[in-house]
Amino acid sequence: MFNPRWNSANRITLEAHYTRRAVLAGIFTIAARPAIGQPKDPGFGFIFVGASWCGACKKAAPYLAVYTQTRAIPLIVASHDGRPIPPFGTIVPAHNHPIAQSVASFPTIFTVVPQTKEVVHVFEGFKNAAWFVGQMETGARHARQRQ
Repeated sequence: MFNPRWNSANRITLEAHYTRRAVLAGIFTIAARPAIGQPKDPGFGFIFVGASWCGACKKAAPYLAVYTQTRAIPLIVASHDGRPIPPFGTIVPAHNHPIAQSVASFPTIFTVVPQTKEVVHVFEGFKNAAWFVGQMETGARHARQRQ
């Protein structure tokens, strides 16, 4: 409910809040947008390496989940501490995975083409949602070019 004693400071705070909300909603819309004309089997997948205690991993995981689920892209979640990284309930221990076992910086996302067993793109960290989704798009583009 609005305060009858509306002042410019409250207005600025509310405008900033709604602007941030609009930006986040836009990013989720872009991440959830299915690619037009994309085949059901994209021919590549992602390997997400992280840890349950990692703050950046917790921020990145929902964007990765939406992106991969809406595009039917295979995903392996490798956890260094052997615990799930929400929203992913199923993980593989990183120390048992040939690519993930040597990773020391979290989160790290590999784009892999299984037919050639080639890693075509790697990125680390989570700067913001737009950057993260852009990096996933770059990995997908590199994988499609290698097929």
